[in-house]
Amino acid sequence: MFKKIKEKIDNNLYIKKYKELRANPKTKGLISLGMWILFMILAIVFIRISIPSNEVPKEVQKRNFDNMENYEFSFKDKNTSIYGESFDGKDIVYFNNNKYYYNGNLYLVSEDKLIKQDFSIDQLKITPDFINDLISNITPTESDGGKLYLVPLSRFINLFEVDTDVDLTSAGSYNIKVLTFSKNNGVYMIKIDLGNYYLFKGYPDRGVITINYYNIGKLSNFTLDYEDMLGGSV
Repeated sequence: MFKKIKEKIDNNLYIKKYKELRANPKTKGLISLGMWILFMILAIVFIRISIPSNEVPKEVQKRNFDNMENYEFSFKDKNTSIYGESFDGKDIVYFNNNKYYYNGNLYLVSEDKLIKQDFSIDQLKITPDFINDLISNITPTESDGGKLYLVPLSRFINLFEVDTDVDLTSAGSYNIKVLTFSKNNGVYMIKIDLGNYYLFKGYPDRGVITINYYNIGKLSNFTLDYEDMLGGSV
């Protein structure tokens, strides 16, 4: 049986040709080189398949912020503590012992009326959609149990300040750090280190911002009564 198998192998056209090339001193070196290159290619492919990548697929990054049209949130840094509820981009916010309604404009909630304010709460700009745009197309690394994104400072300023006329040439060499924590493909906490932003703008350092999300997708529409008080429609 083994003799017949050996005869089939020896009579194979490709095997015969290989033996002829190996026997020729002029082609023997090329054959060896070709076999070595093939071995290296297979080894590299095997290593790339075997080692897990830190890169998070874009579709997974996007899913992390899905279904966050309504949620509760808390916002804390060294100087500020805010608690709020968000529904379809509109917020109820508890800040400095007052209650506010935000729908693009900021209103103080005073008994049965809303009083428009002439200041803004800039932290309300940092929404899940804002974070998603901030870290878009940036490959994270593993850090402290989360995903760390190094975001160019110039990108943050353009998104956060929108109509800025500041020269951002020097900002391109600095980053801000965004650390996201997820479970079940959903983000539940974000930490943002804006140290370089405060330094660039000449502001006092307010420390790391920590944002927590709760009861995602479980809130009822609380905006109707407030919009009615404004005489608007939702």
